[in-house]
Amino acid sequence: MDYETYNFLGDEIDSPIIIEKLEQKTDYDFSKPHRHNYNELFFFIKGNGEHMIDFKKHNIKDFSIHIVSPNKIHKVIRGNESYGFVILFRNEFVKKYNSELDLFFLMECEKINLNKKKFKEQLSYLKKIIAEIKNNNPLKYEVINAHLS
Repeated sequence: MDYETYNFLGDEIDSPIIIEKLEQKTDYDFSKPHRHNYNELFFFIKGNGEHMIDFKKHNIKDFSIHIVSPNKIHKVIRGNESYGFVILFRNEFVKKYNSELDLFFLMECEKINLNKKKFKEQLSYLKKIIAEIKNNNPLKYEVINAHLS
């Protein structure tokens, strides 16, 4: 079966990393199985629904992180109350800035369920990344990569 492959949006806006709110509507249908040529880290603050990753069903729970590495087939069926953020980035971004982020971990892990306290710790890094994206610091991508790691 052939699945739609979506290319990295940064090609259009000249950014190696993108963060979107999950309640935001986009051009494609999340509920259809598809793949990407980039990584996605979903931060579900409020969970509801299910996420199929390589044909494994994962319930979307509060305080969970779902990881979709390039070329994995997935579909997201979020409930109405579900919200959070998603980080999109390529493996090349990680390699370029010499990150300690383990790409093998990204390829193998699909979800992490955390308690509220641990999730807030991870969310603090996400907030730092969002702030740094808006920054004009010439080393901002190195800083972002450090937070991502």
